[in-house]
Amino acid sequence: MGATMLRQRETITDAQIDAAFEDDRNFTELVDAANILYIVTDVTGYFLKVSKFWEVVTGFTVKELKSKPWTAFIHPLDIDKSLSLFASGPLFDKNAKAVKGFKNRYKVKGDGWVTLEWSYTEEVKNGLCMAFAIPKGVEP
Repeated sequence: MGATMLRQRETITDAQIDAAFEDDRNFTELVDAANILYIVTDVTGYFLKVSKFWEVVTGFTVKELKSKPWTAFIHPLDIDKSLSLFASGPLFDKNAKAVKGFKNRYKVKGDGWVTLEWSYTEEVKNGLCMAFAIPKGVEP
């Protein structure tokens, strides 16, 4: 499997992301104020928007998290199942259903992994998809 399913990365500005989710602006501000891991992604496999709580949970800055494909932060044993779910999700399949309860592990800066439980809807706006995760525990 691997990164072959990801498409070429194009530069997308924060303004373009905000415009795609214009109706959700108040929602985004609420999420940023809450302890929720929120992301916006597209077919490139990069986080385009990340809530501030990611910094608390992983120790990586928003800039660091947006600088690499999200697969760079996933536990090696969870990459294939994560890419498989991503490839069958709403960015690639118009008939995809909402996902709730998908778990994978993300790197914690320094040492260890945090298990995240993901949810997202089948809704895509302008080629962008939102997803949410809740941290479920840290392991060495």
